[in-house]
Amino acid sequence: MDDTQFTTTEARLLKIWTQVISQEVLSQYQILRESNFFHVGGSSILLVQLRAEVEKVFDITISLFQLFEASTLAAISALIDKASAGTGQGERLESQVIGAAADNIPQVNQIDWDKETAIPANLLPERPRARTTFGNPAVIVLTGSTGFLGQAILKRLLNDNVVQKVHCIAVRDKNRVEDNDIFRSSNKVVVHYGDLTAPHFGLSETTLSNIFSEADALIHNGADVSFLKTYETLKPINVDATKELVRLSLTNQLSFHYVSTASIVQVTGKESWAPLSVKDYPPPSTANGYLATKWASERYLEKVADQYDLRVWIHRPSSITGDGAPAEDLVSNLLKYAEKVKAVPDMGLWKGWLDFVSDETTAMQIVDEVYEDCSWPGHVRYFYQSGEEMIPLSNLRGFLGNKIGGNVDVLPMNDWLTIAERQGMNAMLCEYMRTVADRPLTLTMLEKESMWL
Repeated sequence: MDDTQFTTTEARLLKIWTQVISQEVLSQYQILRESNFFHVGGSSILLVQLRAEVEKVFDITISLFQLFEASTLAAISALIDKASAGTGQGERLESQVIGAAADNIPQVNQIDWDKETAIPANLLPERPRARTTFGNPAVIVLTGSTGFLGQAILKRLLNDNVVQKVHCIAVRDKNRVEDNDIFRSSNKVVVHYGDLTAPHFGLSETTLSNIFSEADALIHNGADVSFLKTYETLKPINVDATKELVRLSLTNQLSFHYVSTASIVQVTGKESWAPLSVKDYPPPSTANGYLATKWASERYLEKVADQYDLRVWIHRPSSITGDGAPAEDLVSNLLKYAEKVKAVPDMGLWKGWLDFVSDETTAMQIVDEVYEDCSWPGHVRYFYQSGEEMIPLSNLRGFLGNKIGGNVDVLPMNDWLTIAERQGMNAMLCEYMRTVADRPLTLTMLEKESMWL
């Protein structure tokens, strides 16, 4: 690492990075000006620590939202220089700063979605494995198995006694496996530790090839679910990993079950949407990074299915409920903390529906589709896992009033979020809601029938 390549601000910021990120982790990377905090060992929790140190060292005030948007060493440094009214080399980077513009609206480079979702010429360099027609799959590859929904899917696969083996790949946290009865309850589960962003997902090329050569279907459930991270930050784990899994599945003729999200239909701006492609509604470059990665992955899968006849199912769960539900889900938290606070936020520019489905129902419906595999030609099929409970946003106050049997107030969004955060609402989610509170948002109603592309 050559400090002469950095501006003064960048060098000072890098020193803070070395204090916040474990030296053992950070030493694995060559840190450059364009290095992304989240790609060299940083996390959302560590970003909170980073902000505190940056504010102390540089004597400035900076928002988490700005740090999420400006996540490279150069961009954060430029943001610091701007906040400090600095001059010199750092100032020339101002055009690269993401999220530093007026009104907190990110200014980013335009994303070429055709390029992002283009099929590489060498996607299928070898003759694919001959496809065997079967009634039920014997071997499944599962990503995201230690997550909330992933555990429910794995449990369903094991309880049904249909499959003979489940390869859980790219498992990062050994503790979540060793302390979990689901993984210990059956000898059908084979755990492969690794990471979706690592070469070969952290496995040897031979091991990975052997896994996919014996498998019948893939359930790709792994993702980084963050509403604050940018598309570029999330791309390696949420898009590039999908592309590599597509290559492996196509070579070995696996059925590909992709767990997307129902919130992707928000890109249409429509009040309701059937289970159809959203390919005609590319997200703006300033869009929620997580939704943008889901759109890119869906579009890539559609193109591959069309060109190579890959069997693709796209599953779009709505807000999933159950024990251990993620603290970052906007819709679930909105309802949960409105009940706790006994008040709803003023959502003047928001409209649509809150839609909930249990983890058990979601897992059952996804796994049932895996069992429905047959010798179809390659088409994309879309499914919503949704609709167990639906609440019109316009009637949230009345719904809660009936539920708690008392008066429900309406508070300004910022006031409501301050109270909700004190009550335990996820700080990152509060930060996200503050950034979008004054923007139009349509929570699209999901029409349930399944459709072919």
